[in-house]
Amino acid sequence: MSPEETIKGLFARCARCGRRLDPEDVFCGHCGKRVREPAASDDHTLEPMKLTDVLMGLGIVCLRKGDYFKAVEKFEKIIAADPGNHKARELLFRARRAVRDITGDSR
Repeated sequence: MSPEETIKGLFARCARCGRRLDPEDVFCGHCGKRVREPAASDDHTLEPMKLTDVLMGLGIVCLRKGDYFKAVEKFEKIIAADPGNHKARELLFRARRAVRDITGDSR
């Protein structure tokens, strides 16, 4: 950013409501109007997660909440997509054991 752009950004105002804008603002904090297009460097998102990572997180949450049937479902989906996922297999075993304890199934 050139010095002129920096100075201009320091004194910028929203065209809709007239409030002062900070140089990094993409939207007006008062009225929500877009004041500039976001630069590529403004993208502070995390790396995209794989579906198996999301399912793993959901499965662990289900285990902690005691929703063992849903946990089994999540871990089975992970293993279907990634048969070598040993963590998912271990957690699936735990979830299935909890389901057997609940249902009284001795198989």
